[in-house]
Amino acid sequence: MSGVILILLLIAGIPAALTVLNVLDFASLFGARIPRLVSRLRADVITVFAGTTLTVLDWLQLEMPEHDEPITTYCGIVNAPHAPLAEAHLLSFGVFFGLGIGAYLLLRRYGHHAPPLVGAAATACLLVAMALDLVLLVQLAPALVMSALDPEKAFTVGMLLVFPANFLLISTTLLLRLHRSYREEARSTDQDNIAAPVRFERLRRLILASQRWPQAGILFALPFLTIAIAILTLFGQAPDAIVRVFTDTSDWTFSTLIPPPPIDEGCGHYLCTAAARGHRRLVRPLRLGVRRGRPILVNRQLLIANAFEQLVEERWPRVHRFLRQAYDRYGYPLSRKMTSAWRCDVIYVAMKPVELFFLLALYACARDPETRIARQYLPRNSVL
Repeated sequence: MSGVILILLLIAGIPAALTVLNVLDFASLFGARIPRLVSRLRADVITVFAGTTLTVLDWLQLEMPEHDEPITTYCGIVNAPHAPLAEAHLLSFGVFFGLGIGAYLLLRRYGHHAPPLVGAAATACLLVAMALDLVLLVQLAPALVMSALDPEKAFTVGMLLVFPANFLLISTTLLLRLHRSYREEARSTDQDNIAAPVRFERLRRLILASQRWPQAGILFALPFLTIAIAILTLFGQAPDAIVRVFTDTSDWTFSTLIPPPPIDEGCGHYLCTAAARGHRRLVRPLRLGVRRGRPILVNRQLLIANAFEQLVEERWPRVHRFLRQAYDRYGYPLSRKMTSAWRCDVIYVAMKPVELFFLLALYACARDPETRIARQYLPRNSVL
């Protein structure tokens, strides 16, 4: 138990600590004093690598369905929301954001000492990534409401916001620092009386006096966008994929598509049904079933358990009533606590020996056990 707590503290504590360090680094631009050790930790570089890794792992753990797949709910709680980014256009988003991360590391390493063309290209890449990052934060804004309504998911869903927010913060800090460094170097050039061509003097002084120079960087980003989109088109991406990655979704800020109705698993599905809400690669849902006129997801474990209960009810009614009362008394409260996929995975694995016992009993007592299993949770007018 202590090991699990330690892992959770590391997973939650590292992003929190890095966020504090990044905020302190940003505040240092405006005169705030921070310990020298903090400035040497390179928290922004750690943020880039650790944040990317943790965000990808968190994304995979949530297993969010696409816009055309129904979400499942349990007692009104959403198991996993629809994906905030369209899978068909993720390549475009990944390329632009990956180039932005590479540009950040390059600018951080070389700063204004980089060759002019390389610096301009890196700045353009970083500005595009920052724009996408800002749009992503707005897209993920409903996650805050979702986390407030369901505290169980505050950690996993909220973690999706941590890295985009930090990347926007450290990118802004870097650009402001580079801007300040360039202005200081230009002033020292003036003091050294190094003459500049007359036709460029006004432009240079305009840049020195400008507080809105990132807007000019957008002009350099336009050719970069055009070339990158043209190359991505050769790999099957739509020309407007960078926009549709946000709009071809459901339930988020910029979503334009209407999802299918959700599947409500209800509060009366007990342990096996709740276990079917675990990670799909483990519990392996087979099909949709019908229970009390409402669609549910079923897996083989649930079908076997229900077929065994049906067999006991037919052969030994008194035993069935006793078992049912015990199950309703203990299984139902436990199933109410199974509000995360990981908890359902644990119950699914724990139920495996019981599932094997149920299956052996069916093969020992039922004439056609597989047919009995397959008939569970089918509509009444279905014939098997």
